[in-house]
Amino acid sequence: MIGRFGVLELVLVLAIALIVFGPKKLPEIGKAIGQTIREFRSSTAAKDEESEQEKQAEAAKLSETGGEKAPEGMIESRDPQNQTAEAERPGNRAGTKSDE
Repeated sequence: MIGRFGVLELVLVLAIALIVFGPKKLPEIGKAIGQTIREFRSSTAAKDEESEQEKQAEAAKLSETGGEKAPEGMIESRDPQNQTAEAERPGNRAGTKSDE
């Protein structure tokens, strides 16, 4: 039994495919599906290699500078004017008085 499909269900699906597509088209369809799966695997493997290389480059860059990377969303400006502008934006409740 493969997952939730049993042998009987698999045979039924293959029989319906044989009736719908015919015996001449099934090998072509199988070949196309095989090529698609092969290309998908190779593209995901290449993507994994790229992300691994980016991680290694980032780690090397951080070790060269000796600095630590700030967590995402936690980067703050040290400019007091920018912080004031942030507090005065419409919809921002920081720096406003509430009516309680």
